[in-house]
Amino acid sequence: MANFLFINPATGFMCECEMNSNVISTVDLEEPAAAQGAQGAPKQGMGIIWLVVLMVLMLAFMRPRKDKEGDKFRNSLQEGQEVITSSGIVGTVKSVDELFVVLDINQNNRIKVDKRYVNPLPTPAPVVEKKKKNKEEKSEK
Repeated sequence: MANFLFINPATGFMCECEMNSNVISTVDLEEPAAAQGAQGAPKQGMGIIWLVVLMVLMLAFMRPRKDKEGDKFRNSLQEGQEVITSSGIVGTVKSVDELFVVLDINQNNRIKVDKRYVNPLPTPAPVVEKKKKNKEEKSEK
């Protein structure tokens, strides 16, 4: 003889099942949420509340971001300026359109790139030498 406890997550209905050879009998432990009347109402509305909360969070985190500095740079592009694309191609600006930029990559090798994917060349960070105080102090002793 085996006993099982089943819970229906949709209704909150619980029952205990006893299994004797080929016969299954159930014993109700709680009334279903619909039979409880006013007490079952919060369980039915919880799914809608969670759905609304999920939608609000999605709208909050998936809104478009504005790149103000990048837009300033792209609107001030001039011919002869060296730039780098998002894919890492370095070139010199030959012409600028409202949507596209023509880059000269090599001698007479030109490509047309979407203006949104053009960025300024990164400036190398200055190399700061670490002071070797510990070695100098040890050598003096």
